[in-house]
Amino acid sequence: MLSPRLQAVSLRDMKLVLAVQRRGAFRPVARDMAISASGLSHQVRKVEEALDCVLFDRSHHAVRPTAGGLKLLRQIARIVDEAEVLTTMAGSAFLPFGGALRVGANTTIAPYILPSLQRVFHQHYPGVTPHLSEGMTNGPFRRLEDGEIDVLISSLLPDYRDVETTSVLEEGFSLLIHRDIIVDAASIDIAAGDLAGTTLYVPEDMEVYGRPHYLALASAFGSGWQSAVPNITPIGRVSLESLAVIAAANRAAALVPHISIARLSTLPDLRILTPARTPLRTINISWRTNTHHLQDLRQMATLLTEDLLASSPAGINP
Repeated sequence: MLSPRLQAVSLRDMKLVLAVQRRGAFRPVARDMAISASGLSHQVRKVEEALDCVLFDRSHHAVRPTAGGLKLLRQIARIVDEAEVLTTMAGSAFLPFGGALRVGANTTIAPYILPSLQRVFHQHYPGVTPHLSEGMTNGPFRRLEDGEIDVLISSLLPDYRDVETTSVLEEGFSLLIHRDIIVDAASIDIAAGDLAGTTLYVPEDMEVYGRPHYLALASAFGSGWQSAVPNITPIGRVSLESLAVIAAANRAAALVPHISIARLSTLPDLRILTPARTPLRTINISWRTNTHHLQDLRQMATLLTEDLLASSPAGINP
């Protein structure tokens, strides 16, 4: 139970003694706080009496904490810090998402989705801070399961329970191909035979196609693609930008999602062709169902879809 004297100590009193500790003198603190030096000394003695301990040694030119006072000052600092955290939490209690949202996305998706998400927060949730992060597939999935992030943006679905998922867009694919590779320019139906002798780089991260790469290629080029395009070269877990640069440098080709075309088409020595039979990839946004912000998250997903459709190239569907 708190003594009456300790109950009379306010947070302002605690901040004053901490300020004296930082400055090592009374007069500068009194000047900064617009109070008299005697008034400040009185407030410090009030705290010392409530704690039954002399906090400062005043016998020297500089005011220094006593041995016992130093321990108590550390505890006072913790109390003040916690009070400030509580104040922040109370101020954000009525904001969407409690004032902050932690978002994770795969490296092959993040550069194309997170700018739209940032724009949504800027326009619709000005008091909320989105904390954005990216990584390869296993990283964001594990972080959502462990509660390290609140939201996951992915072309794959979480395989554990108690997660709600909604799609934010569906898109097809385009073929990035080096300009030196001869393909019938009049045809938009790029068949597997058109790529005979061409190296086709394939990223190994399933996020790129939303499925294993061989299923995506079969959907794009037909069932005979494996014999017609023998030079399928796995390229590891790389970003789409790295994939395109590698294809350009090696006079090769790569199948990439439509959402990346506006950026990748600026790279030299590449042209863009669209297979008539193109696989589809769905980008999803997921969150744990035990959140207190379900309605906010559902609204945010709708706003993100609207922004993506307004700012993305053709071939993107809701």
